[in-house]
Amino acid sequence: MNNDYDLGVESVRSTKAKFVDFKVILSTNPNARITEDAEAVAKDLGIYICSWGNFLGKLNSFWN
Repeated sequence: MNNDYDLGVESVRSTKAKFVDFKVILSTNPNARITEDAEAVAKDLGIYICSWGNFLGKLNSFWN
C-alpha cells in the first residue's frame, strides 16, 4: 500500500527496497497521480500498480 500523492519512480523503488518480494503496489490515495515512468519501472520489476478500483476488479479474476 502506498499513499503518495505523486506515485513516481522513487515511490516504486523505495517500496521495492522496503518490502522486497511482492507483486502489487496499491495506491491508497484517491487523488494520487501514477506517472508513466513509475508504471515502466514497476513493469520492469514485475510489479503491478493499481488503484482501489483496479485492485477490487483484479480480486474477481485470475491474477498472474
